[in-house]
Amino acid sequence: MASFIFKLFLALRAVIFYLVMAITILIGVSLVFITWPLPFSRGRFQVIKIWSRFMALTGKYICGLAYEIQGLENLSNPPFIVFSKHQSAWETICFSGIFPPNCFITKKELTYIPIFGWAFGLSKHIPIDRSQGRKAIQKISEQGLKRLKENISIILFPEGTRVPPFENPEFHKGGSLLVKSTGSPIICVAHNAGHFWKRNSFLKTPGKIIVKISPPMQTTGLSIKEINQMAYDWICQAMAEIENK
Repeated sequence: MASFIFKLFLALRAVIFYLVMAITILIGVSLVFITWPLPFSRGRFQVIKIWSRFMALTGKYICGLAYEIQGLENLSNPPFIVFSKHQSAWETICFSGIFPPNCFITKKELTYIPIFGWAFGLSKHIPIDRSQGRKAIQKISEQGLKRLKENISIILFPEGTRVPPFENPEFHKGGSLLVKSTGSPIICVAHNAGHFWKRNSFLKTPGKIIVKISPPMQTTGLSIKEINQMAYDWICQAMAEIENK
């Protein structure tokens, strides 16, 4: 009985969280359109950052998803390419409020959503069709270089999809190909959000999300394989430190 009541309580909190998210997305999308004429970092991105931080606080006070960010001092010299662990939806919502002006490499299907997809397209993200193979990789390189020249950092998930806690699949090469083609430094990110906001789960378990941010890693002279391995090793080590606390 106690377990049922606890799950019911979590479900109620999740419903409130999603209602708040739906309402604020509608407001945010409107503001993205309104601020479109302004430079990205002073207009649309400010809207995205405020919404992202607001939703992080909403998750904290409504669902009990506290969070601690370690390594913020490493973000002082953008732009860079971010290689992040991918465990839940928390990071896709909250990272824009943590990092300097940024965009995500994401699924093209998101741009098909009415109204939201249009605002998404104005937000400098790089949508790709994974079924296109080399063409998708070429688009990442071309658009990625353009974003870096605009002083916009790029966040990507080299695992390709959300993975459960304690799993560390090999990284796809797309991210390291982008790094190699642009010569950009990389920032690696490890976190344990998947312990509290599980993949495809409606319920959110109260707890503390730890986010560890690496110092910038220079990639000049490294091969694609070496870039991937460097990022993979750092994230795996950081994950072990987080999960053993």
